[in-house]
Amino acid sequence: MRLSMLFGPLIGAVIGYCTNYIAVKMLFRPLHPVKIGNFTLPFTPGIIPKGKERLARALGNAVGDTLLTEKDFEDVLLSEQMTESLDHLVDQLYEEAEDEMTIKDYCLMITDEEGYQDGKGKLVNALTDKIMDGIGKLDFGQIIADKGASAVKEHLDGFLAMMISEDMIRSFAGPIAGSIETYIAEEGNQMIWPIVYDEVTKEEEKAPGQLMKDIGVEKETMKKVLQKVYRSFISGKLPEFLKKIDISGMVERKINQMDVIEVEDLVMSVMKKELGAVVNLGALIGFVIGLLNLFI
Repeated sequence: MRLSMLFGPLIGAVIGYCTNYIAVKMLFRPLHPVKIGNFTLPFTPGIIPKGKERLARALGNAVGDTLLTEKDFEDVLLSEQMTESLDHLVDQLYEEAEDEMTIKDYCLMITDEEGYQDGKGKLVNALTDKIMDGIGKLDFGQIIADKGASAVKEHLDGFLAMMISEDMIRSFAGPIAGSIETYIAEEGNQMIWPIVYDEVTKEEEKAPGQLMKDIGVEKETMKKVLQKVYRSFISGKLPEFLKKIDISGMVERKINQMDVIEVEDLVMSVMKKELGAVVNLGALIGFVIGLLNLFI
């Protein structure tokens, strides 16, 4: 009699266990619609295969709008650990001033020889143009008038010194300056470009730290400049950068590209214990209901 009383609770436990087990399996199974003729069986495919696109969109929005916000990225990128890494990078560059890795070597790590030479040519052209712009702003007439007259007088003596006055020398300043300016405009670029190219070639063979030392940039100054540029970039450009990355869309596309089995493995790797507890809870509830039936 007592043993027969357990049949109800045990059957309830089995039913509860099987029901929840089937419900959990129906999250992923079947993988594809089951058809009988033109009729598609209800609940096929499984809940997740059927709503995969909606799941991907929801997860993408959750990650992009809630889990990984602009503030989260800014906090990480401006954290003490990141700023210390920048200082460490500067320390490393200055310590490796005599290292075999040159500026050219570092550049070739991100581009090929052709790209490097193209960039080098553009740099030389830009520097040459800047020099030519600076020379073009000089007033050669005034320079010759101010400096040339006294210099010429110093090298004249006797009769010539009396005959040639500073005003006479100044009168030559205009034509001479015009000739110089014309010559520089026509020939200056061809004269300056090879000089600039040779200087850039010399500097490219130096380690970055050595170049900084040669031009007089102290390590602490370099750290401050790099920190300021980095913080300015993160504060000003991060929102635009994140919009271009489109984290929500990236997550959505990634999930849509995954096979349903991969999605199942991903979910089960995180929730296998919890889903197992749901199945066992079904057995417990069935057992308890079976016991309650004994007292009804």
